[in-house]
Amino acid sequence: MTDLFSIALEARCQWALASAYDPAITGDDRDYWKCTDLSDDARQLAAGAGHAYRCAPCPQLLAEEPLLREAFEDGATIARIEEAEAIARRTREAERELKRHRIETFIAAEDWESLSLPTPDELAAKLLAGQSFRVGGHFVIYDRDLDVVWYTNPYGIDGLLGNDAPTAAAMKSFLIDMARDVTYGPTP
Repeated sequence: MTDLFSIALEARCQWALASAYDPAITGDDRDYWKCTDLSDDARQLAAGAGHAYRCAPCPQLLAEEPLLREAFEDGATIARIEEAEAIARRTREAERELKRHRIETFIAAEDWESLSLPTPDELAAKLLAGQSFRVGGHFVIYDRDLDVVWYTNPYGIDGLLGNDAPTAAAMKSFLIDMARDVTYGPTP
């Protein structure tokens, strides 16, 4: 990376060349595009300097020219926004990882209460008693006539949870998936 002074000097030189090619000065309309290209280059250099040196004050070489100062400040602002977004993204990822770790710790310890879930035995008993239950957005019910456990996922899609009466082992597997935010069946 080039130092800030060198970038500012290059931007100011491009700006000076653009001014020299100004058709109002040269009297030649064909210089318009050269003037425009040079001034664009100068602004891009100033914005790049602001982006690269977002914490530095605007160099005097750029500060004296309002459009270059604005480009430098815009570049610095964009860099600070990108940095804040990257920090927020890393924070969200760390929070998700911490949540996953906590969930896995509770699952390993079979601490269903900390997961705000019933125990596998409780869920199996309620289903066998003919009660329905809502877990992790899923509605679960045991159909004694067909000897199957049905679920309806949060999107209203029905599915088969088990081909026989609910057991603690089968409900444990289901509850682990619910703790991990797994959605059964098709989802949009």
